[in-house]
Amino acid sequence: MERRKHLRLPGYDYSAEGAYFVTIVCHDRHPYFGKVVDKDMELGPIGIAADICWKELPLHFSNVRIDVHQVMPEHFHGILFLDGSKRVSGILTIDSGIVQLNNATVSKQNATDQSQFFSRISPKRGTLGVIIRTFKAAVTTWCRSNGYPEFGWQSLYYDRIIRNNEELDRIRQYIRMNPQNYHKKAQ
Repeated sequence: MERRKHLRLPGYDYSAEGAYFVTIVCHDRHPYFGKVVDKDMELGPIGIAADICWKELPLHFSNVRIDVHQVMPEHFHGILFLDGSKRVSGILTIDSGIVQLNNATVSKQNATDQSQFFSRISPKRGTLGVIIRTFKAAVTTWCRSNGYPEFGWQSLYYDRIIRNNEELDRIRQYIRMNPQNYHKKAQ
């Protein structure tokens, strides 16, 4: 069996304060988000939803600040900053003997076992992985609720830890120029 290449930097704390460049791709590179016309991106309904969901990330994660982003026909580029001093609220709430865990309910007696299991297998709160997973889920949920059941993402995403201001400026420029360079890449 072929082993999957690790995309994350081994041993790196992805909740650490810093800047991150992410690229997220639609399933089978299908152009769900719209099209490039005359070197400008024209967003379709799903592209508009993705743009809005990205812009709303800071409303759901107090440790996130978004920067330049670009929705493309079949992928998305964005820069976000994580503030290590701010932590997001918990995802586990207990109410009237029932535990809510990401919309799944379990009885209180199994809560400890379930909670420990999910803690071991789940990405940690406030990490880049949780933020991107939430973004992808929000777009997918919008699509399912609005008549686009065929929409999907590739299972992974690509990230780059931005190490200095020169790199940040270069990546910002790359993102801004993506629509103008789109057809050059396709040739």
